[in-house]
Amino acid sequence: MKNVGLGSVEAVLLARKTDGPFASLGDLLARVDSHAANRRVLESLVKAGALDSLGAPRAQMLQTLDDAMEAAQQVQRARASGQTGLFDVAEGATPVEESPTGPVEEFSKEELLAMEKEMLGLYISDHPLRHVHDVMATRINASLSRLVDLPDKTLVTVGGIVTAVKRATTRGGSAMAFVTLEDLTGSCEVIIFPKTYEQVHFLLKRDAVIVVRGKVDIAEQQAKLLADRVLTLEDAEEVAPLPALVASASTNGDADAAGDSPPAARVPGALHVRVDAGQLGEEGLHRLKEMLGRRHGDLPVLLHVRASDREVVMDARELRVAASAELQAELETLLGAGAVWQD
Repeated sequence: MKNVGLGSVEAVLLARKTDGPFASLGDLLARVDSHAANRRVLESLVKAGALDSLGAPRAQMLQTLDDAMEAAQQVQRARASGQTGLFDVAEGATPVEESPTGPVEEFSKEELLAMEKEMLGLYISDHPLRHVHDVMATRINASLSRLVDLPDKTLVTVGGIVTAVKRATTRGGSAMAFVTLEDLTGSCEVIIFPKTYEQVHFLLKRDAVIVVRGKVDIAEQQAKLLADRVLTLEDAEEVAPLPALVASASTNGDADAAGDSPPAARVPGALHVRVDAGQLGEEGLHRLKEMLGRRHGDLPVLLHVRASDREVVMDARELRVAASAELQAELETLLGAGAVWQD
């Protein structure tokens, strides 16, 4: 966690182990050495959500932190001089005052998540894209984690949240930008050249949710995206799956048509879904079953399950779906580019 060292963590754990769980922010401040948990440390703990169990909103804890720390230091000095004891503090003799003078409005969900990302480098309590996932799935045709598996210069439409923006100037004096885009599967760098930048620069803000169309640039086993269009999620239109995704292994009769996967079981008119069991995990498998279960139809589903460097083709007999571009885009968001095709 940013600004929180091992010594601070050990001091908090020791106080909790010695005298039990903390009842409030004031209780924590009175019991933990202020040298080990200074203002910077405590502010980071609050922003990261590490003190949410104390029951107070993060906005309130941050607003009252200075006054609470000053009062707690008085308690600690009095205790050190023998004027009071820990039981006095527990019984209410502590002068720590945590209540604000007026009502404090909690930060918005977006602000809380941004704080977690700033302090921890990842989202903990939620993800800002989760509540727009269903809409996003119809506006994109590739997930960021699988761009590296696509052929170089493939035209794709992706979406995500902006986590960093680096603006630059070309030798000719034109402005451009390098944007880090993140979705639920991973992240990638998006390069926005001057012509496009001039039209969309106002959209390039940290924590903005955007949809980007561009060409995949593969170099040294890494994928970047060369953007030619950037839109808000609201302005983005629904897109069809990538043409490569609807090609089946029977296109030319050999294994090259479906990459390095073995020939699929010959079920006429089947929907093929490639699943990396280790990467997807139990929660992801449940989501996959729910997605397929919502689209009842007559089309059989063949699961290409990868595990331990092997791929096994299984007939999901209990599942029959109605194939559509929307279903394929939704599955693509979860499983990645190249994971879905139909024959």
